Amino acid sequence: MFISVSSPGDTLSAPAGYRAVMVSTHCELADWEGLTEPDYAMHKERATERLLGFARRVYPRLAEHAVVRELGTPRAFERFTRRPRGTVGGFRQCLGNSNQHAVPHATAPPGFWLVGDTTWPGLGTVACVLGSRIVAEGILAAEPGATSRRVHQKDLQHEPRDISRKTLAAPARAVACARLAATHR
Repeated sequence: MFISVSSPGDTLSAPAGYRAVMVSTHCELADWEGLTEPDYAMHKERATERLLGFARRVYPRLAEHAVVRELGTPRAFERFTRRPRGTVGGFRQCLGNSNQHAVPHATAPPGFWLVGDTTWPGLGTVACVLGSRIVAEGILAAEPGATSRRVHQKDLQHEPRDISRKTLAAPARAVACARLAATHR
């Protein structure tokens, strides 16, 4: 489970005097599929209370004065992001396709680069920004006459290679998020 809290005074995330809190965790996609509307609503409420219960172990008064309380389910992620089945975080990672074995940024054919939650350093906003920086630096370093470069991941340690469908075929997971805006106090 991940808990993110906006900074005091951050009026982009919540109105003045309030804080935005996001609690998120992975869930199985199948648990959210094929539900009737009443079953979906009940499952959504149970998931919200379960996430809050776990988060209250650390923040006992979390959401006592919540103004907005929403749960983003795989169904919502699919609607708003257009990702199939509401998946997030790219393909499911394992020891064989993560860290030093991750899908490389430089691939075949030459000049074709990959970036995002399916490449190193992985999923999440910060990781995707870092991956974008690595790719931008790699592209600039490849320009004729380039004299300096700041490329990480052992200078894109992988030789460009084809990416097999098998590498990307592992089933993905979705994330259900409870987003809460609670008072600053």
